[in-house]
Amino acid sequence: MKRIKIFICIGIIAMLLLVIESGFNEEPIQYIDEYSFFYPYENVKFADKKTVQVLMEAYEKVDFFSEFQKGNLEEYDFYKEKYSSLLNNEITFTLPETGEQYYLKDYEYVVSGKNEFYDVRNYSYLFFDMNGDGAPELVMTDRFYFIYYFRYDKNTETMNLWYQTGFFWESVHGTGTVRWDREGRQHLFCRLDENGKEVCRVMFFERDSNGEMVYMAALPSFADEETVLSRRMRKYACYSEGFQVYYFRVTEDQYNALTERYYEAVEESNICRDEVTFTYDELFQ
Repeated sequence: MKRIKIFICIGIIAMLLLVIESGFNEEPIQYIDEYSFFYPYENVKFADKKTVQVLMEAYEKVDFFSEFQKGNLEEYDFYKEKYSSLLNNEITFTLPETGEQYYLKDYEYVVSGKNEFYDVRNYSYLFFDMNGDGAPELVMTDRFYFIYYFRYDKNTETMNLWYQTGFFWESVHGTGTVRWDREGRQHLFCRLDENGKEVCRVMFFERDSNGEMVYMAALPSFADEETVLSRRMRKYACYSEGFQVYYFRVTEDQYNALTERYYEAVEESNICRDEVTFTYDELFQ
């Protein structure tokens, strides 16, 4: 009996030593800020082949393509009437997070910047099925900064702000998707669920760092999967606290292979988006 206890104690001690040793040998993760032009990206180590392979497989799981679904065309007149009432301040909309209600003319983000005085003709509109439920949503943009996605719920007879963005360079990409392309060098792609919640995020950028072109690709994050890095990948990871993603430095060829489908999807989206974009007069009169 004593021998068994001794063997158990030795086993526990060995396991503790292994955990402690593993902790001491854990590679510290670098932290980066994508907006900083002073971070020495040229000093970041290139990811090894196995890490790049993990990236490739993760990017393959992402569907960058998204059509602008039209939904039920027979109900367009009904929904146009509702969205016209919203735009002309005849009904309020609700912020789902807080339950607060606003008329558009009183919503601080709509009447900010160059649109200090609310006028429906100061905006562009997209009219299509953004969340894939068969009914059209109204997307309203000042063509400069904010994009607002409004959804009328027929069952509850309420108007809701389904999704809102406030990034420069952001674009409507298609049903359930948005993207952000900063000066052609920094990119973010998001896929959303039917409630406007993010289910997938992909980010990557290229930058001239002290005369050297550096290519950084983030490991795609999925809402239903916890991002866990292997010890090998930790050696090369750079963590963005702002966007909560792990970046890895790759070669130009690897970067192009990772992002090729994204750029193809962007080209297709830009063409299709024009078909559902209107002025106020084109859509409502």
